[in-house]
Amino acid sequence: MKLKKFDRQLLYHLSRDGSLSFTTLASLMKTSKQAVAYNLNKLVREGVIISFNTLIDYSRLGATSLRIMIRLSQSSPQKEREIVEFLVKHKNVRRVMLVDDHFDIIVDIVQEDANDMYDTLISIGEKYGKNLAEFNVEIVHS
Repeated sequence: MKLKKFDRQLLYHLSRDGSLSFTTLASLMKTSKQAVAYNLNKLVREGVIISFNTLIDYSRLGATSLRIMIRLSQSSPQKEREIVEFLVKHKNVRRVMLVDDHFDIIVDIVQEDANDMYDTLISIGEKYGKNLAEFNVEIVHS
């Protein structure tokens, strides 16, 4: 499907800020609210837009969002399950993903306090350090 320039602009503005009202979108695109609503609904009907999701900018809430990427070192399936269960039960873990790439596990964590962040990382290292071949941490910017 080839998108018209108007649709590409609409998708661009929504990708930058999905909370924009029809009025604001119309103003940015120099058109009417009705044109914005019609084209947005058309994109949904045609399957170009399949869902609307909320992304939280944790930094605006005074928290830091971290992504931990873990590559395991010769761990058995039981040990991998144990590590995943430990991570899932952790109070600050928002998501645990098993991946089939360079890394085996990706973990998203949200921390309000730098000391908690340090404690979380240390607890993972102390408990499972010998099972980790690689352990990368990055701050996630929304």
